[in-house]
Amino acid sequence: MTSYLAPAPAPRQLDIIADTALNLTFAPRSTNRSGSSTKALNSNRSGSSTVSSKPNHSGSSTIAAIDRRRKAAGVSHEKLCRAADVHLGNWFCLLRGQHAPKQATIDKLNDALDALASGEAPAQKLSLCQAYLRSVTVQLAIQRGWDPELMLSQDFTSENTNDPVWLQASRLRRCAVYLLVEGLQFGKANIGRAIGVSRQAVHKSVAAIEAERDKDAGFDVLMSSMMLQVKGKRL
Repeated sequence: MTSYLAPAPAPRQLDIIADTALNLTFAPRSTNRSGSSTKALNSNRSGSSTVSSKPNHSGSSTIAAIDRRRKAAGVSHEKLCRAADVHLGNWFCLLRGQHAPKQATIDKLNDALDALASGEAPAQKLSLCQAYLRSVTVQLAIQRGWDPELMLSQDFTSENTNDPVWLQASRLRRCAVYLLVEGLQFGKANIGRAIGVSRQAVHKSVAAIEAERDKDAGFDVLMSSMMLQVKGKRL
């Protein structure tokens, strides 16, 4: 038994709705953010008019307004950025007002929130690095008996070390980063971009796992086994 990656609590069975990213409570919203509803009419070829179903985002034309919508919907920074295909680092730069957002970015963020609120999140466009990180994290979660979706749904934009689930997910991700760097020779800068951190932060994560392997024999055995697995040398 390893101490760094704790096994999941055995007695409790996870509820797929209550315990994962599917458990989102969204605030009710009207079509028009100002409180009244409007209908956009478009003429079709036959001369009749049809009602446009596209939401009115006139009240969410700023990053601050979008962030208020995000908080009200209970959506994490990472989930919003993944759904909108907006880099997490760029999102935080926009929140800090470091540069003005493009209209296309505003539209993507609003559309992503609409989709998340309706329960129909848009397909995520994962880079190769992101896909590998998710895959290895899932494998590690299964190894230790944790629900993979629960681990992937954690918000890493701020530390929450008092939460054992968040802490476990953070450690799983750190181990996945280590395996990609040391096992598959992924560049630290590429991994940093994939998870929204600096290259130096990735370097520290790799060094921390190396140190943990040196002091914990059980953890070292687990990581050696996973290293063979990600390299395709063991099924």
